[in-house]
Amino acid sequence: MGTKNALIEELIKALAGDPWPGQDPYRYYFNVAKCGVAMIVNDLITLGIMPMGIVQILALFSPKWHENIARKEAILQGWTAGCLEAEVHYSGGETAELNTVLPPHVIIDGACWGFVPEGVEPTMPSSIRPGDEIVLVGSTGIHSNGLTGARKMCADLGYNYVLSDDRLLVDALLTPTAIYVAALEACLLAGLQIRHSIDRLAAG
Repeated sequence: MGTKNALIEELIKALAGDPWPGQDPYRYYFNVAKCGVAMIVNDLITLGIMPMGIVQILALFSPKWHENIARKEAILQGWTAGCLEAEVHYSGGETAELNTVLPPHVIIDGACWGFVPEGVEPTMPSSIRPGDEIVLVGSTGIHSNGLTGARKMCADLGYNYVLSDDRLLVDALLTPTAIYVAALEACLLAGLQIRHSIDRLAAG
């Protein structure tokens, strides 16, 4: 997770200390951290693997990053919320300082492991057959793919730009990515034969 982080920091820079409607803008990091969990577990379930545990990896520009308590707490709380929703064990992680990460940014990453349920075959692309039905599942918005262009559009339109549904564009872009683990697990437990899953269609 890097582009959504950049959107938050660009918003904060543009505010120049002015208040933001409804919340401390650093609280958006809660959503971004939850997206980090979502992107990882959603990738795992595309193969029919149910996630069990996840580690968090934060790449920082320097120890100064820790001085912003609001940002750090939001990331930890959002990551924890994502783990609870995905029902995975938050198994610690690593905080690394990389000179390639420029202040004030952080890159949120992680790794996950899981298991293929007993009696279920991995859902590989090679198992797709003619006549299989394609089922589309709704997303929560743009998710976390292809956000670079949308981030630039947000800067051009203004961070207080309001959409037709009365939401701020910033809020829409920073809505957490949906976690599909429970939905896929319910399908597998119901005995549905799933050939393959892909989480990229819903992200565009």
